[in-house]
Amino acid sequence: MSVTVVVPTYNGAAFVAAALQSVFIQTYPPAEIVIVDDRSTDGTREVVHDIIKQSPIPIRAKVLPQNSGGPALPINVAIAGVTTKYIAILEQDDLMAPRRLEFHLKALQQCLDCELSFGVVELCGESVPQETRELFSLNPLHPLEVHGVPDGPEIVRIAAREMLSVLLHRNVAVSNSNLFFTRDLWRRVGGFDPSVKTITDWNFLLSASRMTSVAYVNRVCLQYHYSDASLCRKNGWIHELQYLDYMRMRHPGEFGPADWWRQYWSWRARATAAFKRGRVAEAARILWLLIRSRAFLHHLLNRSPLGPQSDQMFEVPNHGG
Repeated sequence: MSVTVVVPTYNGAAFVAAALQSVFIQTYPPAEIVIVDDRSTDGTREVVHDIIKQSPIPIRAKVLPQNSGGPALPINVAIAGVTTKYIAILEQDDLMAPRRLEFHLKALQQCLDCELSFGVVELCGESVPQETRELFSLNPLHPLEVHGVPDGPEIVRIAAREMLSVLLHRNVAVSNSNLFFTRDLWRRVGGFDPSVKTITDWNFLLSASRMTSVAYVNRVCLQYHYSDASLCRKNGWIHELQYLDYMRMRHPGEFGPADWWRQYWSWRARATAAFKRGRVAEAARILWLLIRSRAFLHHLLNRSPLGPQSDQMFEVPNHGG
């Protein structure tokens, strides 16, 4: 059950050592770590070089000939040279929970038709706004609520079609760092799309969910580093909204009026949060994109009634922990 941890880096000298340390202390250590640097200019390569000298896990490091502008190409270059069955991604400023690899391997062993797994994410960072924490709490799946089990099932299988339905509303995985999948799935999907810069994980998941069911780990697997300076925070919500609208128009039969209205209120809350933080231009643009959204106009004109969400989306494996 060999695993390779893939770490794309760009100007991550201040973070990459802590990220790699979180890999070193895994209860199920990976066979290797592959780091692909996207032409950093801040000494990241030197930091990585020093870590390699004393790493308890084999590390291979590569440098791209020129900056690609996003994590997709570094991830693809890393995976292209990997021979292990499983791949776990870790962005340079995030931290793995100590049992992350153990949890994901167990999930895929129990859900035999699943080739991809992700889990619960916690926010970390110097200053995470309260409104961001509140919005973030709406993001992951909530199998606890679905099943009504106080402690919750450790592993939840999500059928491929239901996963696609969920993803057409929200990026429930949150980050590339939360993805654990087979190398064969990556090959069949065609890898990560380098033209998508800020929501590469969502784009990959949408394609993958057409090919495999997903094993959701209802335990913390990742500490996600929140920063206003990160690539995904710079108009990330706006890009996400544009992409969401595009995907819904491509797959009009996958969602209903109730789903759209639920998402509408979520995005309105995001605009309010941006406004409270003084990011008036961002808030105004989110609202404008939301109002002019083709999906919004479609449902406004049809005025379809709201309907209940399906209660058949999740399944707990009989032998789950």
